[in-house]
Formats: sequence, C-alpha cells, structure tokens
Amino acid sequence: MVDNVVIGGGLAGMVAALHIANRGQRVVLMEKSDHLGGLASSFERDGRIYPLGYHHILSSDAHLLAQLARLNLLNRVHWKRVNMGFSVEGQTYGLSRVQDWAKFPLPWTTKARMAARVLSAWVPKNREDEPANQWLERIAGKRAVQDFFDPLTHIKFGLPCSALSAAWLRARLQADESGSQYGYMPDADWVSVLVDALQQRLVDAGVSIRLQTSAKRFRLNDRQSRITGVITDQDEVIATRSVVGALAPPLLEKLTGDASDPALASIQYTGVISTVMATRQEVPLDSYWTNFIRPNMSFGGIFRLDLLNDSLGHPGVRVLNFCTHIRDRGDGSMLRWEHEQIERTYIKDFQRRFGLELQPEWMHTSQIPYYSPVFVDGYTNPPVRHGVLKNLFLAGNHRTFPVLATTGSAMGSGMEAAQATCDLLATTPRSVEDTEAA
Repeated sequence: MVDNVVIGGGLAGMVAALHIANRGQRVVLMEKSDHLGGLASSFERDGRIYPLGYHHILSSDAHLLAQLARLNLLNRVHWKRVNMGFSVEGQTYGLSRVQDWAKFPLPWTTKARMAARVLSAWVPKNREDEPANQWLERIAGKRAVQDFFDPLTHIKFGLPCSALSAAWLRARLQADESGSQYGYMPDADWVSVLVDALQQRLVDAGVSIRLQTSAKRFRLNDRQSRITGVITDQDEVIATRSVVGALAPPLLEKLTGDASDPALASIQYTGVISTVMATRQEVPLDSYWTNFIRPNMSFGGIFRLDLLNDSLGHPGVRVLNFCTHIRDRGDGSMLRWEHEQIERTYIKDFQRRFGLELQPEWMHTSQIPYYSPVFVDGYTNPPVRHGVLKNLFLAGNHRTFPVLATTGSAMGSGMEAAQATCDLLATTPRSVEDTEAA
C-alpha cells in the first residue's frame, strides 16, 4: 500500500506529488501519456523544443514566480512588454497606446466611459456575483458589451457575457494582460525547462512515476465513502490511503461511479485546438497576441511566439500559434477533425483575412478535449476535499475561481490539495486503510 496516488501528471499533479513526498509519504504519480507536463507539454522539431501552445510568464503570477525561484530558475527569466491586437472587420487595432484606442471602432461615448474608469469602479460594492453583462453595462454601456466584450467571451467560452461570472471577468481585466510584462527564457522553451526540473525533484524525492498508465476506476470501501485502491487500465490495483485527482472534473467523475459529487458534476469544460506553425514568410502580424473579434474565424486568436522569444525557433523563422476554444463536443466538432483538415482551414481563413497564403515549413496540431473550466454566473469553487469520498482531494484550475487561470494558479491548487492530503494522512492511522484494503 502507498500513502497517496496522484492521478494526472500536469503541473498541478506534479507539484502535489512532490509536496506529499517531501513530507515523507509514499507517492505514485500516474500519467496516461508517455511524458509529464499535461497542458504544459512540449514537442521537438528540427532540434528545437516548442510548447504545445502559447505559454508565457506573467509578472503578476506570484505562484509561478515562487515555484521558479524554488527550482533556481527565476534568474533565467527575461522580461518583455508585448502588444495585444484586436482584429475587427479587416483591421487590427491595439489598445496599449492612446492613439490606438482613439482609432478603435467603438462610439466615443463608449470609449470615454471605458477609458475613464478607475479601479474602484471595477470593484463590486459587495461580494455577491452577478452576470458579467450587468456589471459591464453599468460601467461601459451596452454597446461595449455587444461589440467588444461579447465577441471576446465567445472566443474564450462560446458564450455571451450574460452567461458568465462578473467576478471572473473582473479578475481577468484587473490582471491587465495587455499591459503586463511577459516572461520567457532565452534559448529555451521555459515550460519544458520547468517540467524537467520538477520531474528531477520528483525522482529525487522517491516518487514512483507511472507513465502511460490510466486510472480506470476507484475501488471503494463497503460504505462507498473512501477509496481503498486505484484500478489501472491494466487492471492492476494500487492500494492507497488517499488520492489527489489532478484532472478535469468530467474525467474524475468517470472514476467515482455512484459516488458522484454534485459540485463536480455541474462543472463545464471547453476544449482547445492549438496549431503551432513555422514559416519563413513575412506575416502581417506585429502583435504577440491577436484576438479575432469580427468576423468569426476558425481561430479565435493567433500568437506570434517569436515576438516574445525570438530564440524559440531557428533564425529567420516566424512561429505562429493558432488557437480555437471549443465547447461543442458533437460529431462535427473540431475536436474530432483530422489534423490536416484543421490546418487547411486555418491556412484558408488566414488567407481570407490577410490576403496571404501561408507556406509552412511544418505544423503541429494538438486537440485537447478538457482545457478550461467555464466560469458561468454563480460559479463557486468545489471544496478541496471530495464531497462523498473523504480521502479524495482535488487539484486544478476549476478550484482557482475567480483569479486568472494560469500555470501558477494550477500549481497553487496542487499545493493546496497536497497540504489537505498530508493533514489527513497525519491524523489517520495506517491500520485503518490497511484493514479496508485487505
């Protein structure tokens, strides 16, 4: 018997496993793929390492900065201010400069209301949440919601502001992504550097890392109140005193059977399509991050990864990252398309928007079914401890509402789940679990 099984080898699961192991507990970390990292995974092409999609270090991401410091990596981070663009009816506008804001296609009265806001105007007078559109209409007007914010939330969640939480959108705007400094590591893909450093710490701490191993279901005690073992896809039973579920709730719920937790069952998730492309062409994108507001495109955003880290690819190569957030999981969903179909569609839409047919040196497409929780109006974080199974603890960005979901917030949730697990293990004699597992 082990003390803990962590299911999910993303950054939340890696941090949880490391913290529990450092407290002297015996830990197994399970990951269904052949590598650790989860959403922070990378791939190799022509001797270079690239992230599966855009990953940047925000100067406001305290959890991530603290973790990089603990791993002696913070001194490798360089900082840069980058531009964010908004594509509207064939023109791209920035918002970082007054002259850009003056050109943005919104009525002057609307822009004046938005530009004149002060921090107190963006903070609610009470702690109660409300639909995001109601809050935005008070401070910016209906036209701003209709022409600017609704298209942005459709890109992210496929939903209008009226369906989403004002608390989440406030936190997103107050994070000031367009005005923040963005971090990167010269001559490196920083996410793979972080994952490699954490993996080495896991090995040093004695964590048993089980790659290409999935959890099929939980073995429960007679009262259906505790997990006594994790049954793998190879029908191996790993007897354990506790479990950290570091994966999306829709996936975790498949393992619990009849012991479903209503707080998790109601959480919705979007998927994401991420295509990284290398080309030597000059491309008409001078912003690191461009959002495509109108007309709708197959991609919601394009990142020029080389504008943040010009050493990521080979000299003279532009590295583009096309992203599409997907709520639809039906038969026709992009999550079910062949990679070649996705890539052809992106190239066609790029030509439709910019009049340039891209000539990629290579393309790499990832389809991630469960990428981001949908922070609907009335969203509340589920407790760190499962509502039915008393030795199951939860990690992931579905527990970080309403702060901006980042690499650091995911790792912070892993630390919180680990601490709750350790508190339980410290107060529960091993003999209890040994009896139930027998």
